Amino acid sequence: MGAGVLVDTEWVAAHLDDPAVRLVQADEDALLYDVGHIPGAARLRWDADLQATGSRDVLDADACAALLGGLGVGPATTVVLYGDRSNGWATYAHWVLRYRGHADVRLLDGGHAAWAREGRPLTKAVPTFAPADYPTLRPRPVFGVKTPSDTGYRARPPRGRTRGSVHRAHRAA
Repeated sequence: MGAGVLVDTEWVAAHLDDPAVRLVQADEDALLYDVGHIPGAARLRWDADLQATGSRDVLDADACAALLGGLGVGPATTVVLYGDRSNGWATYAHWVLRYRGHADVRLLDGGHAAWAREGRPLTKAVPTFAPADYPTLRPRPVFGVKTPSDTGYRARPPRGRTRGSVHRAHRAA
């Protein structure tokens, strides 16, 4: 299986040395990468790499381009994400990269657990990547969702209220 968003362990094993494919591990457990990851896989930390500094917004387009370029990913690279906990943070990373315009992003079906369950190789060696030129891409609408940084729109409190005010019914007694 390799034509759609999900790829299986056999497809990943066949592409471990493919320079057009970048494996990326994104976990909830930040230590799992250090315990053992798929050979050649980069690490993405959801809390440090995928969020805008100082806010709960996703990376802006320039930061995403810098992140991908730093991982040696170019616009034509196939990015295969996987992780722990049913690929929870890997799917979030998938959404971020697709939203920011990267065309070919896939998920390893079953994630880290499927790879390990099949007895496939894991390593503690951290790979290095030659930086790639990655242009800043325009966001692509994913399910019509846009972030405040894309639209410039900021929610305003209802008329007669100030930002941060709490309705009487919601105050603690």
